Amino acid sequence: MPDGLEVIQTAGPFDSESLPGGLQRDHRVAERTWGCVRIIEGTVGFSMVTDPPIAVQLREGDAQPIPPGVSHALRVDGHLRVAIDFLARGRSIPHTAVKQE
Repeated sequence: MPDGLEVIQTAGPFDSESLPGGLQRDHRVAERTWGCVRIIEGTVGFSMVTDPPIAVQLREGDAQPIPPGVSHALRVDGHLRVAIDFLARGRSIPHTAVKQE
């Protein structure tokens, strides 16, 4: 992630039952806002539409940065607890930080 970013909002933590459906479908973080998925417990599948595409299994202690405007999704694979940080350079979070595809 670029230098100078600050956490401006955190979503969660979520577990396997409370993880919003929108995060399990392709969606994007708003322009000028970075995301970072933090795995607190368990594991979660993560995919991101990049070249080449990313498809990984994230485990407890992992953190996955998400650039602005890049389509990605989480996949529940069992027990999990995750939080998503939204980061930007010294500004308030936009009204909609997550955009559905």
